Order: sequence, then structure tokens, then C-alpha cells
Amino acid sequence: MEKPEVKRVQLANGETLGYRVCGQGERTIVLIHGNLVSSKYWERLMPAFPSQYTVYALDMRGVGESSYNRPINSVWDFADDVRQFIEGMNLKRFILVGWSMGGGVSQLFTAQYPALVEKLVLLDSVSVKGFPYPDPDNGKYLKTREEVLTKGAGDLAALLVQGSAEGFRAVWDMAVFNVIQPDEDWYKELIDDILTCRFFPDSAWAMHNFNLSNENNGVLNGNGLVDRITMPVLVIRGDNDMIVTQEMVDETVGALGPTAQLQVMADCGHAVFIDKPKEFMSRFEAFVE
Repeated sequence: MEKPEVKRVQLANGETLGYRVCGQGERTIVLIHGNLVSSKYWERLMPAFPSQYTVYALDMRGVGESSYNRPINSVWDFADDVRQFIEGMNLKRFILVGWSMGGGVSQLFTAQYPALVEKLVLLDSVSVKGFPYPDPDNGKYLKTREEVLTKGAGDLAALLVQGSAEGFRAVWDMAVFNVIQPDEDWYKELIDDILTCRFFPDSAWAMHNFNLSNENNGVLNGNGLVDRITMPVLVIRGDNDMIVTQEMVDETVGALGPTAQLQVMADCGHAVFIDKPKEFMSRFEAFVE
């Protein structure tokens, strides 16, 4: 496939979403990125998908080429933007791939519109129980939005306000690319991409209050929507992921039941598709065939 083309589309809700598109195949793949970053992170992977696919990678509202006219309040806002994108592009049925926070968005979208999703792939994804922030003072979970935005997400939010590429590089070295680092030019582009983010720390509050399970996650009761995800699901985690724990992916696979399969990629961190793109692609192709 050729290099992805960057485009923009107007949604019915007044937001403009940027997206990357690659390929001209009859089957469709939709990629949803993680917290603090844009579809830029998929850019080098996209041309590697088989030629029978057209691949779309969205910029969520408030990052990359997308507008942020209305701040998001919950994961439902992100999922509804995906719905409006799908309708606007007239996409009928597709394979949905969500990474990290995008895994949560993808879970919710799939639960709401299961007929649209042929298969679901979750990469280093937040749990079906969300990503609740613990209180550093007592080990319990934070309660209020103000607490999450300051005690939970405050350090990263401060780096965004400062526009600190150096600060994010230090965090990414430790938490995202802690096993394999991208080549220097590419890594710089990926760090600069973070500085386009406007949805954080609103997204931290959204993830704190996300729970599709049938259980309480320490913050709120689950809504049980996970039971509507009945198509095949591939869950992949890097064995050295410093953000999403093995317990989190075990929760997700357990809640999804027998249609879900868990694979662990060795010597990978929080971005398996960037750390080992060829291995990821072989696993993806085996799953979707």
C-alpha cells in the first residue's frame, strides 16, 4: 500500500475529524488511537495491511487534525464521534482495532453497534472496567473530577500546558517505548504529535468513569454492556507494558468470555504494533482470515 493520506471530514455534531486513509480494498479496517496521541501513531503500520483492505485511522476529537469545539465528558462522546464518522463515510461493516484508551472507545462502540463490527482487536487496551485512578495518599480511588485532573493526571496535564517535548520524551522512554525505541526521527515526530492534544485531561476523567463490566470497579457499577460484544475478539498485550497490567487484560478477556483470545507479545511495551510491527501483522492476519 501507499503512504496514508491525511484528510478531514465534518461531523453532524459540528466537530471536524482528521483521519488517515490508506489502500483501496473491499474490506475495511478502522483504527482508534490511544490517550494523548493521534492517528500519527498508526502511520507506518497502515501500508503493511494486506491489499484487500481500505484502512482508516481516526484522530479523536481534540487531537491531531481534529477540532475540539465541545470538550468531551465521557467515553460516550468519543464513541459517538466514531459513529458519526462511520455514517458520514458510509462504512457498513469493518474490523475495529483499538489501542490503549482507543481500546475502551472501541469496546463501547462495539457494544452499541455490534452489527457494524465484524471482528474486534484490542491492543494494550484499557480494561472493560476502565482506568480508575488510585489516590496516592490512601490507595483508594479518587472521587471527584478535580481530584482526577490534579492528583491523577496533573503531571501529564502540566507537561501539555508547558508544551514540553523533553518531558514527554522522558515519560515515553519509561512508560511507552521502555523496551524498543523507534528510530530517532520517527520518535521525534511521535513526541511532537502529543503536543497537538487538547482532550487531556478530560480523557482521564472519562476513563476513570468507564465500566462496561457487570461489576463495580471501585468507582462505579458496570453497565453490563460488555455482554453485547459477542463477535471474535483478539486481545494483545506487550509483556513489558508499564501502563496496562496483565490483571487488566485478564479482566477484559474474562468478561468477554469464550469469543475472546489473549495473546502476549514478548519483549514489547505499551505499543506492540510499533515495537514489533511484523509480528503484530502476522498475528492480525491469522486472526482475521
